[in-house]
Amino acid sequence: MKHKSFRVLLILCLLTAGMRAQDFLGYSISNYAGITGASLNPASIADSRFRFDMELAGLDFNMGNNFIGLSKAAITHNSYFNDPNFNQKYLTEGPNSDPKDVYARLNLHLPSFMVRINPKNSIGFSWRVRAYFNMSGLDPEPANTLYRVSLQKDSFNYQTPHDNRQLNMQYMAWAEYGLTFAHVFMNKDVHFLKAGVTLKVLQDHGSAYLQIRDAHYRLSIKDTFAYAAANINYGHSNDFSSFGTNFGLGGDIGVVYEYRPDYDKYKYDMDGQTNLDMRWKNKYKFRIGLSIVDLGGIRFKNNSASGD
Repeated sequence: MKHKSFRVLLILCLLTAGMRAQDFLGYSISNYAGITGASLNPASIADSRFRFDMELAGLDFNMGNNFIGLSKAAITHNSYFNDPNFNQKYLTEGPNSDPKDVYARLNLHLPSFMVRINPKNSIGFSWRVRAYFNMSGLDPEPANTLYRVSLQKDSFNYQTPHDNRQLNMQYMAWAEYGLTFAHVFMNKDVHFLKAGVTLKVLQDHGSAYLQIRDAHYRLSIKDTFAYAAANINYGHSNDFSSFGTNFGLGGDIGVVYEYRPDYDKYKYDMDGQTNLDMRWKNKYKFRIGLSIVDLGGIRFKNNSASGD
C-alpha cells in the first residue's frame, strides 16, 4: 500500500513539473477573464466584455521538481498501478550532480465579483487563499536515498552515512481581500490606455521554515534515521488550524495599452447615440500589459516551540 501511495503522490508532483508560470495560465489574460484577470493585472477589468462578472470558486495548483521526470505517455497509461516496470518505462532522473529542489503553489479563488460602472470605470472585489512551499538544496546523494527508500528498494544499504551541506524549506499561507478600481485614461483614435489598482488586506494562515546545515546522518532502518551532527534552525507560526489574527497590507498596480489602427470599423449608432464602441469585438492590432503584483507584506507571530 505504501508503494502505491507514493506513486500517486509522485505522479501528482510530476504532472506539472517544470511549470513556473502565472496562476490560471492562459485564462487570466483572456478578454473574458473578468474578475479572475485582476489578480494578474488590475487594469484588465476596465472596458470589460462583462457588465457584471462573478466567480464562485477557482483553483490553480502547481507542483514541480528538478529530480524525477515523468513521461507524457504515463498520463494516459491506465494500468500503471499494476505495472512492475513503471519506473523504468516512465520515470527519468535528472542530473545527479545538481542539488534537488521541490516547489508547490496553491491559489484558491473564493466568491469574487466585478462591475462595469460605465464605459470608463469598473470596480471589483476579490477573495483568495494562497499557499507556497519550497524545498531547495537537497544534495544528490540523500535525494537518491529518499527516492530508493520510498520505492522500497529492499537491497538498499541503510547503514550508509550521508552528508547534506545546506537544506532549506519554507511554507507560507495567507488569505487576501482586495478592492480593485480600473479606469480608461485614453480612448483616442488608434491609442487606448487603461490602468488599475488593487488594495488588499492580508490575513495570515500559517508559516514555517526549516534550515539544516552541515548534516551528517544515516538511515538505520526504513523509517528511522540517526544524525551525528547538524545545525538546525526551525520555526513556525501559531495559525495552522484557522485563519489568524495577524494582518498586513498589500496591493497590485497595472496598465494596459492597445494599438487600434482600424478603430473606426468598430463604431456603431443605436437609440439616438452615435460613435459607440463594439465592446464585444477585439479592436486592437496588439496589446501590451504591465503590472506589479504582490506589493506589501504580512508579519507572522513565532511559535514558542521554534528554536535552533
